[in-house]
Amino acid sequence: MALEDEINQDELIEGLKRQVVSLQRDARRKHDSQLELVAAVREAAYDAAVLVGKPKPVLKPVRSMGKQKPLVPLLHLTDWQTGKKTISYDSDVAVRRVRHVINTTRELADLMRHVHPINEIVVAFGGDMMEGLGVFPGQVYEVDATAYQQLLTVAHLEAECILSLLEDFQKVTVKSVPGNHGRIGRKGDMPKEDNLDLIAYELARAYLGEQKRLDWQENLQWHDHIVIGNYKALLIHGDEVKGGSAGTPVPPLQRKITQWAAGGGPPEEWDDVYLGHWHQNVVTTLPGGGMVRMTPSSESGSIYASQTMGAAGVPAQRLMFIHPGKGRVISEQLIWLEDVT
Repeated sequence: MALEDEINQDELIEGLKRQVVSLQRDARRKHDSQLELVAAVREAAYDAAVLVGKPKPVLKPVRSMGKQKPLVPLLHLTDWQTGKKTISYDSDVAVRRVRHVINTTRELADLMRHVHPINEIVVAFGGDMMEGLGVFPGQVYEVDATAYQQLLTVAHLEAECILSLLEDFQKVTVKSVPGNHGRIGRKGDMPKEDNLDLIAYELARAYLGEQKRLDWQENLQWHDHIVIGNYKALLIHGDEVKGGSAGTPVPPLQRKITQWAAGGGPPEEWDDVYLGHWHQNVVTTLPGGGMVRMTPSSESGSIYASQTMGAAGVPAQRLMFIHPGKGRVISEQLIWLEDVT
């Protein structure tokens, strides 16, 4: 190799080294600014929660009950996308629809109490409770609230749901997982635990801290385990599954969950699986007999769903009644929301 070529190659290598160092420095600055953002959001949200003040403990309800075996409602609340702005959906509509779900759940439980004792309820928060910002290019033009405003609205709404249910149930258990829309920045920019869904759950739990009949444990994992007597289920958000036709990945979903059940997934025992993410109503049976229930979003009017999937799911949330002794769902229905505006 000629001396001139060796010099040019050395200069190229040194130039590349300088570029790598510069990129690493930029990445550190970006990471530090994201960390500062997370810390600022948490601190501001806590300050707002303190100003509101904590509610007094809700008195234990007294209800007349039927004589049959007891049942436990399981309410799957997922993909509120609070902050999303469409022709038929915004933050105010999101709040009204969630309140409708809670009121309907209380009414249906009262009807079932004529036959079955119903003393407790399990609430499964499935993630994407807010729309977020920066999840995809141009998202900032499809929201009606900042990430901070979305966070406070969702945290207060989650707490409101639990307080309302405590008026009707002697015990409320909450399970929760984060969604992809809670992510801060682009994928990989921040640790998975720095997620707006997780921060909202944390704020709601702190606000409800004096409610002695509430069991809501922190969960930072992508899955949570639901146990109601002999009934066992897996709660996930749903973005763990990719592919599928028309945006609804039933075959990939069945394959992945079957692989999980064979030992490649969460270690806990489970039969049924609950997920959202896809904004569609899908119920399918696994090879072992378990059921997968995909719950729609409370959102409506999504242009993205129409353009990419050729369909926009009808807004709804899912309510089941579990027989703890038999370890199975004995009644279920969707609470439809398209008429709640």
